[in-house]
Amino acid sequence: MAINLKICLPDKAFDEENNDKVVLPIINGTLTVIDDRAPTMLLLKSGVVQLLDKNNKPVKRWFINGGVADIANNACTVATEEAVELSGISLNDAEEKAKESPFYREVYNYLKVFG
Repeated sequence: MAINLKICLPDKAFDEENNDKVVLPIINGTLTVIDDRAPTMLLLKSGVVQLLDKNNKPVKRWFINGGVADIANNACTVATEEAVELSGISLNDAEEKAKESPFYREVYNYLKVFG
């Protein structure tokens, strides 16, 4: 089976993907969502949501600005105010946007360290 991950912004669905596992940035660390996990609602901190394959390799990563996650029936819906797919932004672009946005300052700092 696969986990269906949907990332939603206040005005639209931002992205939707399927894969083996989802890693969420929760308040006390991280949580990995796997098949048949018990239904759960979680408060998320700003950080990276990762979609992992069966070998635990990241397939896709997004930086989110906190939010909530609803997990039920092998689906994980993340509601957040802001999100950016990390493969879609360069360090230079993040640095430029960081001049006007605290969210992109966090994205920039993450990319500086983890790329």
